[in-house]
Amino acid sequence: MVEYNCLYLKNLPRRPRSNANFTRLLLNHINPHNKFAIDPSLPLPANETFGNGPLRLLDETLGIIQISRSVRLENQCFITFIDHESANSFKSRFEHDWKVKGRLIEVQFATKNSLMGLAVTDQDLLHHVLKKRQMQRRIDSNEDLKESRRLQRRLRRLRCKLRKKGLSAEEIGKVTETVKDQRPQVSEPRKKQTGEKPVVLRENPPNKVLLVQNLPRDTTVSAITELFRSAALLEVRLVAVRRLAFVEYESIEAAAATRDKLGASHSWNGHQINIEFAK
Repeated sequence: MVEYNCLYLKNLPRRPRSNANFTRLLLNHINPHNKFAIDPSLPLPANETFGNGPLRLLDETLGIIQISRSVRLENQCFITFIDHESANSFKSRFEHDWKVKGRLIEVQFATKNSLMGLAVTDQDLLHHVLKKRQMQRRIDSNEDLKESRRLQRRLRRLRCKLRKKGLSAEEIGKVTETVKDQRPQVSEPRKKQTGEKPVVLRENPPNKVLLVQNLPRDTTVSAITELFRSAALLEVRLVAVRRLAFVEYESIEAAAATRDKLGASHSWNGHQINIEFAK
C-alpha cells in the first residue's frame, strides 16, 4: 500500500483570497504558536523541488512543508508533510470536529503526493511526473502530436472492441490499418430552409454493415442496391420512415472498400447521404 505524505482538506473558508494570508490563517488554526501565524512580516518558506538548499518547514512541530490552495476550488487545499507519519498524526488529531472560521473541515489523505511531497520521498518518481507533464505541454501546443495521441487512443479502443467480438490478431491488424488514415468528417450543410444543422459523423469501429443516412424520401431498396452493388453484397434493409438503410456485406473488408469508394459523405439524387459503419 502506497503511503502518502499529503493531506486533502475540504470546506475551508474562501477568504482571504491571498494565498499567503490563507496559509497564515490555516497555520493559526493549526498551531496558534506558529511563528509565521504570529508575525505576518516573516516571509513564508519557498522550498524548491530540485536543488541542494535546506528544507524549511512551515511548522516544525507538525512537520508541515507546504500548504497549497486548490487552483479550481478556493475552499480546498493540500498540506504536504515531511513524511507519512507526520501526515497520519495530523489527520488523527484534526479529522474530527476541527473548525476554521466556524466551518467544519474534512481531512483525508490525497489520492497522490504533491510535487513537493515527491521531492522529499521519491526523486525518481518526481522526475517521471515532471517528464510526463513536460510531454503533455508539448502535446497541448502541437496539433500533430494531439492528433497522433487521439489516433492511438482510438485504435486502442477499437482493438479492445474487436477482441471482444472474437476477431483474430491478423483480422484486427487489417481493420486497424484501414482506419489509421480516416478522420471524422462533417457533411455539407443542408439547405437553410430545412432549419437543420450539419450532421457530424463520429466513426464507429469497422464491421460488415454500413449505416446510410439522409436518404431521399422516395428512395427504394433496388436503388440503394444499385448504388452499393458489389459481389460481396448480402442485403439492404431500408427504414424509410427514418430515411436510413443498413447495407450488409460478406466481410469487413468488402464494406470498408465500398465506403472508401463512395466516401463518408456522398452526393446522390440531389441529397448528401452519410455513410458510416453501423454499431
